[in-house]
This record gives sequence, structure tokens and C-alpha cells, in this order.
Amino acid sequence: MSAKAETMAKADYVIEPGKQEIIITRVFDAPRELVFKAYTDPKLVSQWFGPREYTTTVDKMDARPGGLWRFVQRNPDGDEFAFHGVHHDVVAPERM
Repeated sequence: MSAKAETMAKADYVIEPGKQEIIITRVFDAPRELVFKAYTDPKLVSQWFGPREYTTTVDKMDARPGGLWRFVQRNPDGDEFAFHGVHHDVVAPERM
């Protein structure tokens, strides 16, 4: 196992039937402000979101309660996949 794989943070998921929410908890060895920025700054999101061989474009990113987000990914063959949603709870730099 590589040193990088050994230091990657493990994610814990809470997914309850009938609810429209997924709670993901993950601990990073980084300041909270920097991690929050990585999730809310379109330039940073496009650097880490999705498989490495895909490119990610942030079409919308309004990181506030009720704010919309939309990401578009392109694979090496040129196929596009879009993801979108609404932020329900945003408390910087604690959670979103």
C-alpha cells in the first residue's frame, strides 16, 4: 500500500431510507477553513472532484442555504455527465 493510500481519510456515511439527505463525515489533516474552501471555491472543486481522468467544470456554485450547485464532468471520450443540487445547510467552515 502506498503512503498516500495509508494517509487518506476514511469517510463515514449515514444514509437513512425515506430521507433526502446523506451525511458524510470525514476527517482531514488540514485546517477547517481550507477544507471548506476546497468544497466551495469553484476553482478548487474542479481540481479534485471526480475520477482523475475526467475534467470537472463548476457551472454553478452558490454555497449558502438554498444555493444551487451544478458540476459537469467530461471523460476522455468526450462524454459529459452533469450533477446538480441545492445546499440545505451551510455553516462556514463547519458543514455543508
